[in-house]
Amino acid sequence: MTNIKDISEIFYVRQDGTHLRQLTDDKQFVHYADFISNSSKILYVQSNVESGSQTLYTLDLLSGQKDSICTANIFQSTHSVDEPPYKRLHISSNGIDVYFASWNTNDAVLIPRDIYRVNILTKQITNLTKSESNYRINEFTVSSNESLIVFSKTEDPRRISSLDALDLASGVKTNLYHSPADNCLFPQWLQDGKRIFFIETDYAVGKARLLHTDSGNTLSTINVDPRVGTYFPKVFSNDKVILDRKDGSGLYVLFDLHSFSFSNLNIPGTAKPYPTQDESQVLFFNPQWSICSINVSDLSERKLILNPQNSGNTVLPQASRSNAEILFLSVQTIEVRR
Repeated sequence: MTNIKDISEIFYVRQDGTHLRQLTDDKQFVHYADFISNSSKILYVQSNVESGSQTLYTLDLLSGQKDSICTANIFQSTHSVDEPPYKRLHISSNGIDVYFASWNTNDAVLIPRDIYRVNILTKQITNLTKSESNYRINEFTVSSNESLIVFSKTEDPRRISSLDALDLASGVKTNLYHSPADNCLFPQWLQDGKRIFFIETDYAVGKARLLHTDSGNTLSTINVDPRVGTYFPKVFSNDKVILDRKDGSGLYVLFDLHSFSFSNLNIPGTAKPYPTQDESQVLFFNPQWSICSINVSDLSERKLILNPQNSGNTVLPQASRSNAEILFLSVQTIEVRR
């Protein structure tokens, strides 16, 4: 008997195209991989394609040692990377704590219920939000000083209708904004640590919003050009945000939250752009089987890796450290004989 299944593996390469090597060969599905700060290790999440269980691992790039940290339901699909990882995980600046959203295995609706923190050294897991009611948490953002978490929350499985804050020191949760008619999606802190960018949408029309936590949680609307969409935005530390276009071009734009101007990025709509660690470049995969980068300052484009050999059918950049090293995922379909 033959079964068809999708798998993905992690590859490592330098930006000059040298030192290409495959890091995993488990015939499972990796959703996410990232470098851990001040460490030779990477963190990744892998689904077992048979059971569907998801596990967080660390892998030492020097010794090759792999360590299982914990099992948790983080990504809703066990065989795709459609969800941007920054919606689901956050590695702390100390390189020890990992925050993630996860749901109870008994939940019929697979939307993460709580936010957890796991220490990758002790493997101790802490439930930070401790949901007493039947609400669901979908996405979250951690402040730069890692004192506050803001998350989107709903008590209706079909909607994400409010933003709440969690003080990590006291454990106190506070409601910041409630939208009874719309959905609050993709909350992300701006550099000043006082404003939160998010998208409010009914799935037909998306509005870019700013929540001002330093002035009574007042709300302002960003007048984004109507040609600019609101699908999976990513806010940079310089308060620029990657958004998609709605004019049918399928391209992305870089929108400035100060000047309210935007620049076109020659990135296909299916490319899943990913900023480098210092945010000077945006990495993406194009249909010619290559990983490319766009310089954020002058919008120049450069092909980094042309058709990596033995890297599968789809190449998705996931992370870059010091603009010198890249982790990418290779997705391919294989036959499994039983």
